Amino acid sequence: MSGPLLVRRYLALRAAGVQSGLLRPLEDWVADNPEDYPTRRTLAAAYLDAGSPTAATRLYEELAAFRENDPVVLNNLASLYFEAGDPRALETAEAAFRLAPKQSQTLDTLGWILVQTGDTARGLELLRDAFARESRRLSVRYHLAVALSRQGKNMEAREHLEAILSAETVSDEVAQKSKQLLAELKGG
Repeated sequence: MSGPLLVRRYLALRAAGVQSGLLRPLEDWVADNPEDYPTRRTLAAAYLDAGSPTAATRLYEELAAFRENDPVVLNNLASLYFEAGDPRALETAEAAFRLAPKQSQTLDTLGWILVQTGDTARGLELLRDAFARESRRLSVRYHLAVALSRQGKNMEAREHLEAILSAETVSDEVAQKSKQLLAELKGG
């Protein structure tokens, strides 16, 4: 079997809801074929999906060292760094943004990190752009609502939070955070 076939198999099984045994074929292939960049990148994303941030970070770092100009790798690495409290998060997000300044994911990641680290004005600008490009991603909309609330734009933030909570498919985490922020905004 080839790397591309293993990737397609992994994606099909994941889409079908299969949880068990998905990573092993990818891991075995990558161990035997370390030069197969696309399959290694898929394995890193699979580690993220499986809730294995340490393994994902290690592999994304290897990928970034191998190919420094991949905005997807840098963006995912920036997110992982940020979640781990690693000070390299902002620098890595900026690098991803420079490579793909119009990609909603890089806009969202950099914008969110900026909002969380105190540069709310620039973060809000980037998050507005990310939302304009991909308004269906509820996590982007939540990040935008947080940025708006921190800039005192509570009415606009509430509108976004209410839209999130009325969406048909919203993750439990985004719904919970949205309810909490909405309650804070209504109380304040």
